[in-house]
Amino acid sequence: MKHNNEIYNFSRNVLYLRKKHGLTQVQMAKIMDVGVGTVRLLERGVMPPRLSADVLWRLHDFFHLSVSQLFNDL
Repeated sequence: MKHNNEIYNFSRNVLYLRKKHGLTQVQMAKIMDVGVGTVRLLERGVMPPRLSADVLWRLHDFFHLSVSQLFNDL
């Protein structure tokens, strides 16, 4: 299980990556294959209770980051 600091980093990184690449929340949701509401929650630092591990792999594939990087400072 990830510690709160890692969850915070993950949430912050989702926002950072979206903005760095000039993506809308809708576009980021499509990349992650989640609803836009999930992206909004993540960007506010709220980890949805049912976030699939597949989301991590989609982010990994799209942004060419390791899964562990998604939980650390970028």
